[in-house]
Amino acid sequence: NDQGDYFMLHAPIFRTVYELHRKEDENEQILFVDRPEVNCLIIVANAYGKVVNPYINMGRPIYLKPLNETLVEAEELYDFLSDNRQEFCIKEIEKVPNRQDVDFDTQVKDLLKKNQWDIIHYAGHSHFDETSQKGFLFYPGSEGPKAVESDLFSHTLRFRTETKLLYLSSCQSSGSDFVLSFARQLIPAIIGFRWEIEDEKAAKHAELFYRKLFQEKKALPYAFLETRQAMFEEAYDNKIWAAGMLIIQ
Repeated sequence: NDQGDYFMLHAPIFRTVYELHRKEDENEQILFVDRPEVNCLIIVANAYGKVVNPYINMGRPIYLKPLNETLVEAEELYDFLSDNRQEFCIKEIEKVPNRQDVDFDTQVKDLLKKNQWDIIHYAGHSHFDETSQKGFLFYPGSEGPKAVESDLFSHTLRFRTETKLLYLSSCQSSGSDFVLSFARQLIPAIIGFRWEIEDEKAAKHAELFYRKLFQEKKALPYAFLETRQAMFEEAYDNKIWAAGMLIIQ
């Protein structure tokens, strides 16, 4: 057609990292095959401003912009899932921050210890440093953004909470290297973006994906595929539809 045609619009293709860890007869749908109850944790990391870290940008400052649309997206996602818990088979749902008297980092750690979180949605900045080969998330802190190594975070998800799906909505600072840094910790399924995208488009992508996954009860790869198709129909000349990447292992 006049918009062009792409294979990725016709099949739920995704990237696998460690093929040897997958069973030959394992169902590639991974999540929501038999619609079990799930626990969901939404991390709303409203961190912006100057960051100075010896492992980031060779110790030179970087500056994080506010992610207004992404944060609104996360709040709306929490309301959407909370209002439909019974229909969507959600057993527990929590959001960080949920307290004003406890720092953000402590709240995240406490919730990760409290429960097994099948789905974690992270809305905030991320960064992968080419020199140090380290990935980082950023939490809001009393003295500005706090850098958290992605390896430490993802190790906790994999071995303490047995997280099945991690959605990284870090639109203005995303990249394939950052997403793959989580994949190396063998989290079963990860969604992120190959390159930086507009805040508003990232919010739309998340909204569509979770509606496909929960409301329309699509299996994970097909919820992702149909989100890509919908983004293409809405903004085929933007390439946002091609930015999303799904890793299953």
